[in-house]
Amino acid sequence: MPVSKKPRTKAAASKTLPRAAAVPALPDPRAMESYLVTITGRSRNDAIAKAQDVMYDAWERTTSRSRVALARKALGISPLCADAYNLLAEEAGSVEEARDLYAKAVEAGELALSCSSATRTLPLATTAIC
Repeated sequence: MPVSKKPRTKAAASKTLPRAAAVPALPDPRAMESYLVTITGRSRNDAIAKAQDVMYDAWERTTSRSRVALARKALGISPLCADAYNLLAEEAGSVEEARDLYAKAVEAGELALSCSSATRTLPLATTAIC
């Protein structure tokens, strides 16, 4: 004899999946950076820190023109601001230009890290930038 299924109850039919919890906002990048400086004991170069502050403002801008202008301003403050090169690469008109800007970003990042850790071991020309 076939067995029939029981009819569904309203409680079981209206059962929904729980909603995902709201994603908490990340802390301010400036606060995170100052916290990491206290943990690692490294002091950042003042020019690099000022250029990075300009870049935080650039990322908050909505127009491409203002973002590019602030990235160029950051590079005027410190040529070791890798984020400025990254932003310019994102806004580049060609793949070749973007590739060159990304390469400059990598070089600037490496130099900025070496400036913060061991300025004495760098060549004289690089030490002048740091």
